[in-house]
Amino acid sequence: MKLLLLFFSSINICFANEVDPIWLQVREGSSIYLTQRYVEQGENPENVKLAIYMNRLSVLTTGDSLNIKSILTQAPTESKRRLLDDGRQLQTILSEKFHQLDSSKENTNLKFIIALVSNNIGQLEEDLLSTFPPEIIENRVSKIHQGYSIKYGLHLESPKEEMFSKLKETHFKSLSFNTTQLFSLINFINSKTRELGIELEVKSIPFCDDLKTSLNAEAKVIYTGTLNIKKPISFKLENGNLMDLIQIIDLNYKVKLSYAKNKITIASSDSGWKNDLLSYRKADALTELLYSPIYEGLHKDPKTFQVYGEIQNISFNESTTSFHLNPYMSFTVPNSLNEEIIEVITTILDESQGRRNSIYANKLKVIIQADFSANKSSPTQVKIAYLEGLSTFFKLP
Repeated sequence: MKLLLLFFSSINICFANEVDPIWLQVREGSSIYLTQRYVEQGENPENVKLAIYMNRLSVLTTGDSLNIKSILTQAPTESKRRLLDDGRQLQTILSEKFHQLDSSKENTNLKFIIALVSNNIGQLEEDLLSTFPPEIIENRVSKIHQGYSIKYGLHLESPKEEMFSKLKETHFKSLSFNTTQLFSLINFINSKTRELGIELEVKSIPFCDDLKTSLNAEAKVIYTGTLNIKKPISFKLENGNLMDLIQIIDLNYKVKLSYAKNKITIASSDSGWKNDLLSYRKADALTELLYSPIYEGLHKDPKTFQVYGEIQNISFNESTTSFHLNPYMSFTVPNSLNEEIIEVITTILDESQGRRNSIYANKLKVIIQADFSANKSSPTQVKIAYLEGLSTFFKLP
């Protein structure tokens, strides 16, 4: 760290009249530390992100950017100057500055970038990003990544995408459960996700008056409780992954899922539900609602609904396929990601022509979570689409 202090002391004094000297020190320390990381570890997503975040911090605090283009396109091959403490003092400086700043609007963005830089240097006892709502973290980081992706041709995952990637990589062969067994499902997911550094936390569940937590033999939290579900549904997933199970929870229980770094929080929805925990909007009923005269006055922006229906027809386009739940409502998926599912459904529809057979009907049952707008029965965006009868998800972009 002596080298860092010597380096800081050599900064031209003329900058001190224009910029808080601490930020000049942080800028110089950031440059040294980035070079050191690139030499030792090479170019990887973590180092690219840290370079981007440090550059944003430098621009915000000194008005002068780091040589980000050189770092991203011409990674250095040697490090002549080093931070012997692996950036820990740099983290300390940033953490102290973070707590000195008030929560005024003009300081909020600066505090956010400080938290990003500090957290991405390495693990801290205090997670500075945790002071921001998960949706704020996701939105702001995504915007930063998009801007640099356009400028440098990068593809950087957001915190949520990173978590989802980990969940999709953990597979299982077969899993069956009843929707009254939510807490058993959550405990099963946690037993797998903890190995990935991800925790599923339950804050509250509607229609459950006895939610309890306890510790198992490994001193890990487990959840228990009774769900008041009038019409339970049985599920079976074949060759699935942990992300499939998170989507099953999202689709089938009236809860709000929030995503933070390495944590998924389940809580009762803000809107409040008066009916059964598992009740859906049926496709025909939702179509009628969207075209009602009062709907546009109530919901000017797109609103998310979970729709239960049966695929009645299918239509093909050049790169997409549309599945029709009634003459007005359909949803579209990309062909390239769903070739096998599209072929199976096409075969079932061909075999069921002119027949009223529950075996065919059950295989065509689907649940979708999507955004809908007034006077437009097909969704503006599909978030999840699950074929209940075939126990599989459509793949969406």
